[in-house]
Amino acid sequence: MGYARRAVFVPMPQVDCWEELNASLAERCDRYKKRHIRGMDLSVAELFEAERKLLLPLPVMPYEAVLVKTLKVDHFSTIGIDGNRYSVPVEHAGRQSRNGGPEFLRPAPGEGEIMKPDVAARISILAKRLRIPSFRECGPLLREAREQGLDYEAFLLLLLEQEAQRRRLRAARFPLAKSLDDFDMSRLANVSEASIWDLASGDFVDRKQNVILVGNPGTGKTHLAIGLGRRLCENGYSVRFTQAASLATELSEATEDKVLGRLMKALESVDLLIVDELSYVSFTKGQSELSFHALSARNEKGSVMITTNLEFSKWTELFPDPMLAAAMIDRITHRSHILDSST
Repeated sequence: MGYARRAVFVPMPQVDCWEELNASLAERCDRYKKRHIRGMDLSVAELFEAERKLLLPLPVMPYEAVLVKTLKVDHFSTIGIDGNRYSVPVEHAGRQSRNGGPEFLRPAPGEGEIMKPDVAARISILAKRLRIPSFRECGPLLREAREQGLDYEAFLLLLLEQEAQRRRLRAARFPLAKSLDDFDMSRLANVSEASIWDLASGDFVDRKQNVILVGNPGTGKTHLAIGLGRRLCENGYSVRFTQAASLATELSEATEDKVLGRLMKALESVDLLIVDELSYVSFTKGQSELSFHALSARNEKGSVMITTNLEFSKWTELFPDPMLAAAMIDRITHRSHILDSST
């Protein structure tokens, strides 16, 4: 830097405009390229062309490999880094500064922030305004993209997939953040772990099949249902979670508000409908008919997952009409995986 300053800016060019300055600098650079270094037969330009072939190519994703340090700015508004002096804005003179101030923050790859603070702040503001919170947390994905050398299209796809997954999980309405990873498979005495992971693949959803989890209270049916539902959301399936009593109430209120068709359409549109705790309440005749209609509408069109404490023979305790209870069992158990979680 010092040699370039002395060779190009000493004496200081006297010009009237930027165009004239650039032309003067270009002329001086051309003269310098024709020079021969002492003891060398080749010119500076020829030496550079010979060395250019040995240079490594630039990475696909550009990055700024600059170390961030807290330094003392002297009274001349300069800082020292590795034996070199660099100018910084005068307002930082005499103060502690990270590489001369916020505008100079450039963390090395894998360390701290990986975006300029002003860019990160702008992304955060726009993401909040557009209601895409996953874009505000794009730092880890950006680091991953840079490490893997992903192009812009691949990075954008990663961001969109992350946002789509977040929206699927939110739309599913899971009451708890349960996962298969923290479920103790040894609790399932009558169900193999392999069958659980087979369900987690989503194959039964593709085939429009149902899953019924039967077992005593406290055997982890709800945890298992939520864990399977979340895993399917992560794999791209749409899921809706509801408790049996809540579903019956929601259907009754939709009928009164004359929006039953809209609710039925929403229930039919998801890949998997999870109905939890079909055990603890008895339905009225109207609720039974509405629940039967909602579940029957998904027959061979979409999958249903039900958790219950009752054997099928006792479902008449839930539904006042034995014929409707039998029809419900017939529809639900058709092409179903029935898992007994009792110990």
